[in-house]
Amino acid sequence: MKCVSINTGFLYIPLADMFVTSPEVTSGTRLPKTDPVACSIRSLLITAGKRKILIDTGVGTLIGREILDYYDYRSEGDWEFLLEPYDLSPSDITDVILTHLHFDHCGGSVRLLRGSSSPEEVVLTFPKAIHWVSRVQWQWAQNILEREPDSFFEHTFLPIQETCKLRLVDKESEIIEGITVRIFHGHTLGLMIPVIRTGAETIVFAGDLIPTSVHLDPETGMRYDRDLKLVREEKKGFLAEIKSHDWKLLFQHELVSS
Repeated sequence: MKCVSINTGFLYIPLADMFVTSPEVTSGTRLPKTDPVACSIRSLLITAGKRKILIDTGVGTLIGREILDYYDYRSEGDWEFLLEPYDLSPSDITDVILTHLHFDHCGGSVRLLRGSSSPEEVVLTFPKAIHWVSRVQWQWAQNILEREPDSFFEHTFLPIQETCKLRLVDKESEIIEGITVRIFHGHTLGLMIPVIRTGAETIVFAGDLIPTSVHLDPETGMRYDRDLKLVREEKKGFLAEIKSHDWKLLFQHELVSS
């Protein structure tokens, strides 16, 4: 099993949104001095025999200009371009694991039909892939009364179900040989964190539970977290487990020099 990190683009996120400390806790974390902070948007490409697996798909091309401008979004290219160095195309991807359905994690799963400008003609970017999402997250993402209105956009994920390529995960389990998912609820309900056994090492794709190395401080969360207290508790337990097993962490939104 081979893993390659692919950066799909960058978001420039206000410092006060990216790093939040619970009011009852005084954190000693040293925060970046720039504001906003430039954050990568990483996906993970896994090659395991005939299976070509992608974890998260980036922002994509169907998010409104107002959101993109707010975050000064910079794309690194479409998936045809991003996969070309690995002699792959989107049709070669057999599985897409979506940690959750915030737009910067699932937006690249869909695109407009080539040659079309109609929002009605949306197709899967990875047409042959099974798309794995936790059942709790799938249901939460459609709960318009409780979900964050500026993070979930149904046109970026409902087409997955319409094409019968959706596989819902009910519990923590090995969903693909060598890839186990853990489920958390502080950032968003049903956040799914993959733990990948490559043979030589075990890699944790830390997603938005631990988006940057700064967030290794359990007391530091994000404004985008649904429950800061729960995030703190989940991180403490999971980080202790990661340390005890000497697992490697991949930070999905690690900070970059702007």
